Amino acid sequence: MNYQESTKELLHYMADYDMPCRMLQQNMFECTRGELGVLIYLIEEKDGAHARDISQKLNVNTSRVAALLNTLSNKGYIIRNPDEHDKRKIKVFITQDGKAYADARREEVETYMSHLLCELGEDDATNFIRIMKRITHIMQND
Repeated sequence: MNYQESTKELLHYMADYDMPCRMLQQNMFECTRGELGVLIYLIEEKDGAHARDISQKLNVNTSRVAALLNTLSNKGYIIRNPDEHDKRKIKVFITQDGKAYADARREEVETYMSHLLCELGEDDATNFIRIMKRITHIMQND
């Protein structure tokens, strides 16, 4: 296999079909590292979380987390309270509005992704998931 030629073919294809690729990428990013990723994490962390914990869990830098938290706070999706055990730290909690938004948005993304996998068919969907896991593993080890 000529990997250089395959790379050019893939990049050319992605450039020609920028919108669908971007939609898929945006949905995946939002679930893992964007506002939705923060909200989903906070749903799981019923006792709240520190910004540092969110940064580590989502694998994004603390300045990005601070920006996300400011945006979510302005939307009324999170609240910040002093940590009961260490008043110097702030704990972040999801609000009912934040939970409702996250649940609805996650449902939209899951429906979209489910549709894509269904269109691929069982074999291709299984291979796609396997390949994405492999790519993720390779990128984490580079």
